[in-house]
Amino acid sequence: AMAVGGSYLHYLYQITVPEEEDWMWGLEPTSWRYRPIRETLASVSGKEPFLTRNTPQHRALVYLADEDAKQLDPYNHKESMIQRYGIVVLFFALNDKNTWLHRDYWMSKFHECHWENVICEDWMEGGRKVTKLNLYSNGLLGQIPEEIGVLDALDAIDMTNNTCTGTIPEGFEQLKRMKELRLDQNNFEGTIPDFFV
Repeated sequence: AMAVGGSYLHYLYQITVPEEEDWMWGLEPTSWRYRPIRETLASVSGKEPFLTRNTPQHRALVYLADEDAKQLDPYNHKESMIQRYGIVVLFFALNDKNTWLHRDYWMSKFHECHWENVICEDWMEGGRKVTKLNLYSNGLLGQIPEEIGVLDALDAIDMTNNTCTGTIPEGFEQLKRMKELRLDQNNFEGTIPDFFV
């Protein structure tokens, strides 16, 4: 049977014939949304984090492709997808042991601007953008991911009094609007990066 416009045939091809690229990436697609979302997110994180299932980046990809009730259009909402990805990766990277104390609406169908302790502003060129993260004394545990840098409208972050570890990621260098950054009372190591000085 031939479908109108060949869309049925295209759908069957996507589902039944794995592309070589997926084999090279090492993981099978979880849904039709997986591949276009992965392409968008690889422009931010590179391909490497998506080669292993348990990275915060891969977990965020699967969440956005399959579990997120918001179901952003992977073709027409790339900027919104990247912002949501940045927040979701942050959640998975710093909440591995389910330690967050204040997380109402996180990982829900609501826009990330309605998630607890996420503050946004309207931007003419990009809808609502995350401008502040107030995660003070919130039970954060782990390393801040490089993807923090995709939240390019951030002007204030407070992650004081948590258990963040590792080094301060270079992703902070991308946050050109940053005016207030509070990371004290954590377990960081290494030196303060040059871009802070």
